[in-house]
Parts: sequence; structure tokens; C-alpha cells
Amino acid sequence: MKKLSGYIVAALLIQIVLVSSCKEKENEIPNIEITAPDEGTVVMRGDQVTVKATAEDSDGSVEEVRFYLDYEIVDTQYDPPYEYIWEVSDTAIGDTDIRAVALDNVGGANSNSIIVIVDAPGGFNPDLSYGTMSDIDGNSYMTIEIADQNWMAENLKVTHYADGTPVPLVAGEDQWSMLGESDRAYCWYDNMSEYGDTTGALYSWPGAMNGATGPDELTQIVQGVCPDGWHLPSDEEWKQLELSLGMSQEMADKTEWRGTYEGGKLKELGFSHWDNPNSAGTNVSGFTALPGGYRSNSGTFYGIGYYGAFWTASEKPESTNIWIRALNFEKTDIYRYWVPGNRGASVRCVEDQ
Repeated sequence: MKKLSGYIVAALLIQIVLVSSCKEKENEIPNIEITAPDEGTVVMRGDQVTVKATAEDSDGSVEEVRFYLDYEIVDTQYDPPYEYIWEVSDTAIGDTDIRAVALDNVGGANSNSIIVIVDAPGGFNPDLSYGTMSDIDGNSYMTIEIADQNWMAENLKVTHYADGTPVPLVAGEDQWSMLGESDRAYCWYDNMSEYGDTTGALYSWPGAMNGATGPDELTQIVQGVCPDGWHLPSDEEWKQLELSLGMSQEMADKTEWRGTYEGGKLKELGFSHWDNPNSAGTNVSGFTALPGGYRSNSGTFYGIGYYGAFWTASEKPESTNIWIRALNFEKTDIYRYWVPGNRGASVRCVEDQ
């Protein structure tokens, strides 16, 4: 009986071996790698970029390689070299996912992906017409007409008032922290004057107002540090600008972050000055808002590259605080709030009417 059982076990083992030997070998998925461009490469709108991939299959053949941009298929290649010519034209600025997928002869698939950054030339909107103006120091600025207002399209960097009186330069952190409610002052971000050529100067509110108090009505204007024929815009004039960009009156009267894409319409396009992602930054208005950062009332600098703060000429009612506007690299809307006047912020002047 034991001998018979042995024969049965042996027979079963033979069957298992035979079945195993007949079993189909599991498919090995193909290998694929994007070899160009490199992860994190910055490409510009208008560039022509060759996307290259290598693919191989150890137990069969690669039948095709598909290329995707932001998960949409853009090309299929059937023979090596596997390459796709990407015309970077209307691609949205910011991170773009490039993906290559290899398929083998039995349906196996594998993919590889990288992220590249699409940028665009910054500066002024080439589709709009700009004017020019200058300050007492001889600095020239581009200007842009938006609705019924004519705005500076650059941040002010003048160091003298229109009558030639110097604006006091306050560089030290301790000195800035001791500024009073009426102390005029300006500085450069991080006390580096080279910022003046791009993001302009930062002024205390008394410095921006040249010691004047805020207007009570829209018809009252304050020249402040602005050149002759120009003035520091009031809170209401900023609202006019926002309304012309599509913000509702109800939303414009609110505080903190308001609106939808009005901030993006003001911000300079691309990453020449704004950090990635510069959300919705299109500069369709021509305003060309820049992220000049700000200086806190303790004298510390913050926000260059990702935050721009702009003085208004208006004080918050029943308060010593001042209305400002601000833009952020991750925001599409516009910030309206009040801050102490001994902060440092950028200035955009608007032309007298």
C-alpha cells in the first residue's frame, strides 16, 4: 500500500512539473526613460524643445512610445530614436508634466515623467501702447492708460520730492523701527540699491505722502512723493482700477483677498521677477505689477519675488492705519487691508485729471 502511495505522489509531482513547465512566463514590462530635457529645465514660450526617450523590452519588443504633455497625448513614435518636437507657444506658464509611455508586443506598458518649467518674457505688455513720464531725479517711467486712469507701469524710485527736498534714507533696522507716525523715509529692499532699477524704492507712508494727511473725498488728491502732475492714488482710485478689471463694487468694498483674476491681470507675466507659479499673471492690463516686497515696522524686509505691496493715500476711518493693496505670487486676486504707516511699501502714481 505504501508502495502504491509512493507511485501516486510521484505521478502527482510529475504532473506539477509538467504543468509548471507549460505555464507561460510572466511578461516583463518595457523600460523607458526620458533623456532630454532634464528634470526642472526652464523653457521659454517660443522655444522648440526636442523631447527624447529611450525604450527597450527584455523579453519582446517595444511596439510604440507615446508622448504626453500635461496628460494629453501629443505624439506616437513606432521606431527609435523616440523623439517629439515640442513647439512651446501657447503653453501655460508654470510646471508642465512631460510623460513618455512605452508599450510592448503583448500589451505591457511602462512610463516615465519629468516636470519642466515654462516661462515667458516679462516686462511690459507688447500688445499695448505705453506712454512715458519722468521724475525730478531724471528717472524715466513707462505709463499705461487703464479705463479713465493713467497709471505708472513701474514702481517709483525717486529719492527727492518734486521741489528738490531729499526723502530721508533710513537703512538701519533699528532706525527704521524707531520711525514715528510722521517720519518720512525711504529705503531699498535689503538696503541694496540695485533693486531700484527693477522693483523701485520702499517708502514709509509719511515719506510717500510728503507729510500730508489722507484725502477725505475722491476729488482731493495728494501729490506726495510723485512727480508734478501726478499723485498718490486714493483707496477709491484703486477701487476704480479694480472695477475696470472686472471686480464688482460689492467685492471692491470688502477687505482682505477680493475678486477673482483681477490681481493676475495686474501682475507682470512670467518669472523674471515673480516666483513660480505667479498664478494667473497675464499683465493684460499693462500695469506690470512687480513683487517689490515690503519692510515691516520692525525694520525687517520680507517678500521680494513673491509679494508686492502698494500704498494708497487713504487712512482707515477712525484709525491711524493706512489702506494698502497687495499681490501675491500664489494668488490671482487683490488684497485690501490697513497697516501702520511706518511700514515700507512700493508706490505707483496716477496722473492728475
